Amino acid sequence: MRFSGLALLSALAAKVSADAMASYTECYFGSCTSHRAVWYTDFGSHNVDANEGCRKGASDMEEMCVDWGNGRGHFRFPNGPRRCFKLERRIDVEFCRDFGYSCTLDAWQEVGCSW
Repeated sequence: MRFSGLALLSALAAKVSADAMASYTECYFGSCTSHRAVWYTDFGSHNVDANEGCRKGASDMEEMCVDWGNGRGHFRFPNGPRRCFKLERRIDVEFCRDFGYSCTLDAWQEVGCSW
């Protein structure tokens, strides 16, 4: 059931020509993880880790940084400029509450860098 919702967000994200990301966030006892995410480009999709902080991104992406506190992030390909994205939508998944934790599906879209 979790992944059908992620597939729905993925379908929405895939319709745009700019890069986008769909992530799945689970929170247990105040600790959250967003390690399951999919990055979409015009050239395909890639699994990525959307947890807080910076790391190597999808495929040949040199760096991807996620700032959950401000709902934004940036990424960079080799020899390319910094490009930015922001959190556009969070969908609460009520199914998770039945099992004692919370989870959301998160849609991120590429935007102009203003920070």
